[in-house]
Parts: sequence; structure tokens; C-alpha cells
Amino acid sequence: MKSGDSPAQRLLYAFMQFKRVPLRGWQAEGRTPSEVMVLMSVKKHMESGGPGLKVSEISQRMRVKSPTITPVIRGLENDGLVERRHDAEDRRVVRITLTPEGEQLLKRIHERIHSTFDGLVQRLGEEDTLQLIELLGKSFQYLKEMKDNQEHSTDEGDEP
Repeated sequence: MKSGDSPAQRLLYAFMQFKRVPLRGWQAEGRTPSEVMVLMSVKKHMESGGPGLKVSEISQRMRVKSPTITPVIRGLENDGLVERRHDAEDRRVVRITLTPEGEQLLKRIHERIHSTFDGLVQRLGEEDTLQLIELLGKSFQYLKEMKDNQEHSTDEGDEP
């Protein structure tokens, strides 16, 4: 990046820097991002009183097809982090639930995430942190609107 670069170029460069930091690596304790997302989805559902999730529900939440998520669940099951249980009301339905080991893994991951962001808040200070939150929210909203507009114009272009 050069000092004479436009603000847009500098902003793009700043966003691109995040690709160089393996944000998912520091939280996963040797787990893939997909595995962590499965564990978090199951935990969130169970915290709300749910009986566990079906494979199809997990794949829906992650926006992938069930055959993509099945080996991930199988690996987590083999490692003792999740288990399959038959639904109490319909024995044909199999639900994925966390084991105590899965709960402990997620607890460590959450602690690491919070510790990392607590450190960032300390580094930036509260005022800059609040400003960053606001600016990132505005940035996200703008980029989402751009994406939605592109999808909408593409959909309209498909019609005869």
C-alpha cells in the first residue's frame, strides 16, 4: 500500500489484511471451522430447550447439503463430541446432541474467543471500539445491500 493510494484502495487493503490472520485457527482447538459450526449449532439449539438437531436441520442452518455435513458429524461422533439419539416422540428420527466432552470443547473455544476480543478492546480503548463496531455495521449493511441488489438485478435479467 502506498501513501498516495485512494481511500477506497486503502480500505480494500485493510479488509484484505484479515485474510492473512487465521481467525478461525485460534478458536478451534484443532477442529475445522465446519466442525465448530456444527457444535455451536447443536449447542444453541439445546440451550433453547431443543432435543438436539436432525442432520437435515444442521445442514439447513449451515446452508449446505446433508451429504456434506454427514462426515463432519460422523467425525465429531467418533471423537466423542456429539452423539446420535433417537427422538423420544418418534423413534425413526435421529437427533444430534452434544456430549459433555463437546460442551467442554465449546466452552474452551468461547473462552479463547472472548479473551481475544477482550484484548482487542483493551488495545483499541472503549471509544475506538464503539466507533469500530458502528463502522463495521455500516460497512456490512452497505456490502449486503450491494450483494442483494446484484442478485435482484441478475434475477430480473433471467426473465424473458
